[in-house]
Amino acid sequence: MGIRSGGMSGSAATTAAAAAAGIGWLLSGALFAALSWFSVLPASLVRLLVPETVVATAWRAVMPWPLAIPVLSVLTLLGVLLLLLRFAVPRATADRPGAQPGSRADLMSVWLCVVLASFLTSALWSAGSILAQWPPPRAAMLFDAAGTALLSAGYWGIVWGWVPAVAWVRVARRAPHGQGTVPDAVPRRLPAGAPVAATAVVAMLLVAAAPLSGSATRAASLAQARPAPAPSPTPPPVVYGSPTVGPSLQAADPAWCRSEQVRITLGEPDAATGHRGMPLRLLNTGGTPCVLNAYPDVAFNDTAGWAMDILAVHGGSFMTTDRGPSPVTVAPGATAEAFLGWNAMAGAGDTRVGTILVAPFAGVPRTSLPADLDMVSGGYVAVTAWSLAKPAA
Repeated sequence: MGIRSGGMSGSAATTAAAAAAGIGWLLSGALFAALSWFSVLPASLVRLLVPETVVATAWRAVMPWPLAIPVLSVLTLLGVLLLLLRFAVPRATADRPGAQPGSRADLMSVWLCVVLASFLTSALWSAGSILAQWPPPRAAMLFDAAGTALLSAGYWGIVWGWVPAVAWVRVARRAPHGQGTVPDAVPRRLPAGAPVAATAVVAMLLVAAAPLSGSATRAASLAQARPAPAPSPTPPPVVYGSPTVGPSLQAADPAWCRSEQVRITLGEPDAATGHRGMPLRLLNTGGTPCVLNAYPDVAFNDTAGWAMDILAVHGGSFMTTDRGPSPVTVAPGATAEAFLGWNAMAGAGDTRVGTILVAPFAGVPRTSLPADLDMVSGGYVAVTAWSLAKPAA
């Protein structure tokens, strides 16, 4: 190669530098991907220690790209570095007649070649990445990935490029070099055609790898994605309203009014300063008298038919008076009444009462009566005991 008298010295040193650069380049990319994937260290620290020489997405692509992209990247780096070393280092040493092999200037020359080779390799991959996303969704985003890749590659060359340079220097010093001097004139020798052609082919393959691997990965993802099952018809929700028979609180007397011998209706609600009251009327539709000696059994459903959590409290309210239960005989055709009292609870958008379920006493079937009342779940209503209705005036 003409780096020193005795060409074998320069050839061995160049091979050592290229091998060190290729191994370091591959290790840095692999370690970055592994440490980032497993979150062993903070991402910012990982990027400082082992720069992303091989883009991390390459390791997660479909086969064969997790193998092909790192290999193409390393081969491109080696080809570019070998061309630079064959061209630049002989020119640098030719200007220093009598210099010893592996001087500090040689170290800096090789180090600079490693930096340039890493930068050019990353530039080729960045060109492929730009092709992979062409046309870009936004022009301003076109060079986003390229900038990151170029910075990582340049940073790797600066931080770790000294390792191949040291390898070159050590091999050059150990190899026989005759008198140890540099010829007075070293003619400029351009790289041979074969290495240039081989490097160009590998570089083009690296550029093409970015769009090809992206397309293959997207195609594999689409192939693996199973079509979403056709939505099954959603059955209508089962509405759970209040029970049609409430729990019995006491034993019923045989003479008490049963649900089947009475008709229960709602009276007109009354209101005053935020308070409400409404009568419940019970008409004996049977042919014999019956007795009422209890509080009405009441429950509530909302406008959609769902049970409401409204507590029925035995007693009076602001609008009603309760004298407590006492035996009341309701003759056929006669009417008894009780009253509900509550404070206005429902506001705009609140779910209101849509149905009242009423029974003469707890433990017998309730009568469902439509209503529109401003009660809400979580509230309470006062219920008075049955009493004979006052005759109409």
